[in-house]
Amino acid sequence: MKISRLTSLFVLVVALTACGPKIDPEPNPTKKWFPETPQNIAGLNTEFDDYNSNLERIGKAFNLYYSTNKNSEGENYDISSAYFKIFEDVETEEVEFEIFLDQASWAEIILPVINTGYNELGPFSSDWKDGTNDTHGNHLFLCADDSSGNFDIKFININISQWAQGGSNQQVFGPVYADVLNSGSNDYYPTVNKNFSEFYFCSNRNGNYDIFSVDVSNPVISDWLKTGEDEPVVSTILSSEYNDKCPYINGNLMVFASDRENGFGGFDLWYTVWENGEWSEPVNFGPGINTEYDEYRPATEYFEDSKNDLMFFSSNRPGGNGGFDLYFAGIEKMIE
Repeated sequence: MKISRLTSLFVLVVALTACGPKIDPEPNPTKKWFPETPQNIAGLNTEFDDYNSNLERIGKAFNLYYSTNKNSEGENYDISSAYFKIFEDVETEEVEFEIFLDQASWAEIILPVINTGYNELGPFSSDWKDGTNDTHGNHLFLCADDSSGNFDIKFININISQWAQGGSNQQVFGPVYADVLNSGSNDYYPTVNKNFSEFYFCSNRNGNYDIFSVDVSNPVISDWLKTGEDEPVVSTILSSEYNDKCPYINGNLMVFASDRENGFGGFDLWYTVWENGEWSEPVNFGPGINTEYDEYRPATEYFEDSKNDLMFFSSNRPGGNGGFDLYFAGIEKMIE
């Protein structure tokens, strides 16, 4: 597998291009920052498959990690990254993205370690603290590869406090396979709830793809992922007799992909909200987001200063650059 370092390049998303001076958007909860009609990320997508995204919010900017087979010209999937910043055009008052195709935060450390000659899919990352003397926390990055013949979830962990000290303290733990989540079948697309008490992922260990959950019994997440003996169980609310895949949690909102009944064709995007100690009955995002083609691996982000929130997803709908492309759209505010 050839891993290439992307050079710095500034690209405007074509659908939101404006030519006036740019400033950071002002707090304005009466204004929708993001278009409700899905927009192709023209400056990022290629003729190959670019999909399976993960978002990391940093103020009015965010890191994007995603799976792509562009580096091998369609042969196998690596994890790649980009950095987005949100601006407002002072003349048109339109909010737009600027894409920096150099690597996102931690990417220079993560990508050479996590990418192999096999397929890597479904990146997910989050910062966490282990509840002891961990003052600055840890950065956890997960994805899955098929080096064993089926997809298994693996992770790396970076102690942010130690890394800031420099020198020999700059160590990366992993990659290590998350045995508590894996089986002899395909297990991938891990995500975690907002208080790190439950991990979710999808697996076909029971035949078709279901969404599984497992309680976290050790506050040191990296130890638990490696040696935990807790048993994942199928979520009866989130899973159906069809294929339910790609869960992604942000706060109290979970989004996922499914080819269940009452969709619009192929895989559609659905959502569920954590209410009164359980997930609500899943709801289809509707024809404004879904098509007769496949919509896949959604990822969301909350913006307190906008009247709507942001969702990234993948689709092989017509009008893209080829294969699966990454899209974004504004969604109703449901995240807490």
